[in-house]
Amino acid sequence: GYVLVAVDRSDSMDIADRQRPPIEKLRLARALKLADGICTDSQLDDWIKDYEQKGSVQWVKPDEPYENPARLRDMKKQRQAAHDKLCAMVDELTRSQVAERILSADGVRLLPALTGKHEVELLGFNQEAWELKPAQLAELFHPSADNKSAAFTDLRLPLVRALERSGRGQSKVLGIVLLTDGQHNAGEPPTAKAVELGERHLPIYPIALGARQPPPDAALVSVQAPNTVFKDVETPVEVTFKITGLPAQNFLVELHRPGKPRKEVLAQRIVHHEGKDRTYTESFPVQMDVVGTQTLIASVSPVNPDTKETRADNNSRLTTIRVADDKAKVLLIDGEARWEYHYLASALKRDRTLKVESVVFQQPRLNPNLSPAELQKMGSPRQQLPAGSAALADFDCIILGDVRIEQLPLAERKRLEKYVAERGGTLVILAGKRFMPLAYPD
Repeated sequence: GYVLVAVDRSDSMDIADRQRPPIEKLRLARALKLADGICTDSQLDDWIKDYEQKGSVQWVKPDEPYENPARLRDMKKQRQAAHDKLCAMVDELTRSQVAERILSADGVRLLPALTGKHEVELLGFNQEAWELKPAQLAELFHPSADNKSAAFTDLRLPLVRALERSGRGQSKVLGIVLLTDGQHNAGEPPTAKAVELGERHLPIYPIALGARQPPPDAALVSVQAPNTVFKDVETPVEVTFKITGLPAQNFLVELHRPGKPRKEVLAQRIVHHEGKDRTYTESFPVQMDVVGTQTLIASVSPVNPDTKETRADNNSRLTTIRVADDKAKVLLIDGEARWEYHYLASALKRDRTLKVESVVFQQPRLNPNLSPAELQKMGSPRQQLPAGSAALADFDCIILGDVRIEQLPLAERKRLEKYVAERGGTLVILAGKRFMPLAYPD
């Protein structure tokens, strides 16, 4: 029969789980046969039993001689030193090293045991998968080049490989031995392929690596921002981060733009972590003042410099934003400065992504000594539509209000029709009580 041994080789497998409680460290040391030369198997069993039944280790047993206090102190000191040394050895093991010791001849000897009875294929995987021979075990755990796909794990890959090998004319698949820390974060979920394997009676034997408790870590999960923003316009940027295995304390969340000789901090905030594992989302309003494609980096870090994390390479993420200097041009037309006109003009001018021009045909109390250019410079609306056959084509949107038919003769109406038909402009008709559209012919 054929057995597939699949080993997760993503970046998360290079984490050492130092947060394990002592009893789990001792159980792992016993399973991996690490006690040789440090303590006897019976001592290791006694320590585990003490943790299970009493919550702590009894360094000296009641039946041991008590007539020599100095000797008892030495025995206790030696045993405690052996205990701590064994726990320290486990602390230094990464998940990949645990997997290697499970498979190798120097450890649990799982791979030699399987190859002695079955045809075995060794499969390494992360976001991609690659096949090896059992004799290439060392090459699997010590690759010669960095793999750019190691940031992700696709648990479907070994399942798909097993389904491929279970076709006609091939060896009978006896099962999949899957060594992984279980974090699937690339591609479709593996559930459907696992169900298909179950329907074909192809068993999966998972060996879950890692600790029950999450490692102490602050990780930047995502940075979300619009793809394109306008220059000098306030834009919300959402930063999501997760804190696990760390006590209550403050964290600094920062959004900055890289630069030389120093970064440019756009926003920062102190977030208090209450000590329970949770995910936080903070929104930062920022204004981009430089046109072009800009890189933003979000980061999270403990305020206390003595805080130790399992890894620091996941404390930041970047995103890119295209900053444009374009503004949508809007022409607002009305017969007089009625309430609807004032409301729209105020609302549109507050939007920094718009450039608004106005035409109000009837404007009372104007100084007749001022020219149209002087009035426009003072902020007064135009009194005529922009002249020229193509003048309206400069606008992205025209809003036409309650205008008299005399103020918008046939020639101007044809210009508006051409603006919509040929330029593809947007014309919004704002109905009025007096003229628009009642006064206009069908």
